[in-house]
Amino acid sequence: MPILTTAPVAKGTCNCGKCVVSERIPGGILKGHVACHCHACVKRAKKNIKSGESTDFGTLVPDWCCNVSLTGPTTSFISCGRLYCCNDGCCVPFGGGMINYQCAECEQTVCSYGIGLITGLAFPNAAIMNRALPRDEKTKPVWHQYYNSGIKPFGEDPSKKTAVPTYYDDIPSFLHIVFGVFGIGIPSNCANNCCCLPPPKNSLL
Repeated sequence: MPILTTAPVAKGTCNCGKCVVSERIPGGILKGHVACHCHACVKRAKKNIKSGESTDFGTLVPDWCCNVSLTGPTTSFISCGRLYCCNDGCCVPFGGGMINYQCAECEQTVCSYGIGLITGLAFPNAAIMNRALPRDEKTKPVWHQYYNSGIKPFGEDPSKKTAVPTYYDDIPSFLHIVFGVFGIGIPSNCANNCCCLPPPKNSLL
C-alpha cells in the first residue's frame, strides 16, 4: 500500500537492503514503539541483527496504513487473533490478527498489517525504521506486552528491564493495547495523524 502523500518520509531497509519501509511520521500513533514478547514476535526478532537492535522481542510501531508503505520482494504469513490463557488451557478468539511481511531474501520481518478488528493499522519493525533516524530521533519503547507468553529474555531480574510499563499475560496485554492505541494514542497524539488530515508538528511534512 503506498503512502497517500508525496512528502518526504523516513525510510528503513531490511538486513540485505532489498525491502524498504517508508513511514510518514516516525513513531506513528504512540510516538514510540511497543516491545512485544508474544511467541510470533520473539521468533521474528531473531533476524534483527544490527547493533542495538533487540533479538529477544519484537519492536512494533502502530500506525495508520496510509502512513506506511512497503516495497521489495516479500513473503508473508498470518498471525492469528487468539488469546491464550491459563497456560494454553483456554483459547479466546478476538477477531483480530496480522499479515506479517518478511524480506524474501534475508527473511527479516519488515512490516505487518492488521486484519479483522485491527484493519487499517500497520506495524513497521522499529528496528529497521530506527536505522534511518538520527540518534536523538530514534523511537523508544512505550511499554512491554505479552511479557511471559514467549521466551523470557529478562528472566525474573527486574534490573534488566527497561524503565517502561510491563504487561504480563494475554488479557492484560490485549486490554492495554486497545486502551493505549485507541483510547490514548489516537486522541492525544494522532487526532491529525491520518494522511487525509493536517500533520502534527513531529511529522516530516
